[in-house]
Amino acid sequence: QDESEQQTSAKKKETTSANTKETKSDNDNKASTDTKISRHREVDAFQNPTELFRSINSGDWESAISRALSFPLEVSTWIVRKAPERGKMRTKWKYLPLHLVCMR
Repeated sequence: QDESEQQTSAKKKETTSANTKETKSDNDNKASTDTKISRHREVDAFQNPTELFRSINSGDWESAISRALSFPLEVSTWIVRKAPERGKMRTKWKYLPLHLVCMR
């Protein structure tokens, strides 16, 4: 019986270890996918700004920190201001929330 219990325990450890590796790998893949998505994410500063942008812009640091922790995708979302120039919409400026914090 002792040998059987040891084998069962060893199998459980192997299964747990394998599941942990799968989870880590899945999380790594998710993170890289999120990074790819967020690298191209933009919002217009006046039409649809993020809540994080609004908090930073108003100097509400507690709200900004809370929002950044709760919605990390907003941290890597570019805030863009476009305006017409010579008949085309051109980017006037483009900042990440971190850039906005540094300018305040």
